[in-house]
Amino acid sequence: FYVNRASLSLAMVRNVTSTLNNFTIINNFYGGGCLGTVNGTITSTLNNCTVLGNVFGGGYSVEIPVCDVYPTVAPTFPAYDGNTGTFSSAILPTPTKHTWSNLGSTSNPFTTNENGNWIFTNVDFSNLGKVSGNTIVTVTGASRIDGALFGGGDESMVTGNTSVTVSTAQTYKISTVYGGGNIANVGGSTVVNVNNGLIDNVFGGGNNADIGGNTSVRVLDG
Repeated sequence: FYVNRASLSLAMVRNVTSTLNNFTIINNFYGGGCLGTVNGTITSTLNNCTVLGNVFGGGYSVEIPVCDVYPTVAPTFPAYDGNTGTFSSAILPTPTKHTWSNLGSTSNPFTTNENGNWIFTNVDFSNLGKVSGNTIVTVTGASRIDGALFGGGDESMVTGNTSVTVSTAQTYKISTVYGGGNIANVGGSTVVNVNNGLIDNVFGGGNNADIGGNTSVRVLDG
């Protein structure tokens, strides 16, 4: 049988606390969710950690997920082999990948145009990965971040304030620290505190992003 139904369901959580000691992260670290929202405060602490990518205090929404849509043709069903006493594997028809979009409607969910295949959802894409609250990021010890450190999200906004504190040994260099997000606005204010560390660039704001309130950068040592 076929189920002619699909839904883009996004999780929502309250406060999030992440404390990492002596971890190695081979890609990026996100304090928030992947497309899902956080309705509360995110507190992230990285102590003696190695991050080979970027660190974000907020969430992620750079890529919209895709959905496999199968044609309504009969698959090849498993067949029983009396000699071996086993069943063969079923062979399903080849699906077509559709990207979630606001194109179309519930009654007519599929759209194909020169840009690709789309499947309808009424989810507000501007809220993907959003943090409805504050983010607090603290990096301490002999931590190493090969990419950049952001107080905000990765194309996911933070409606409240962001705070970034760096208190690291001057063993490894952080290329850039942003109080805000990456192509992601912050509705409130941003604060960056550098108590110790080796950093090339420090920005109170974000990367190609707006700050709704004030920005503050304080460097005590480094």
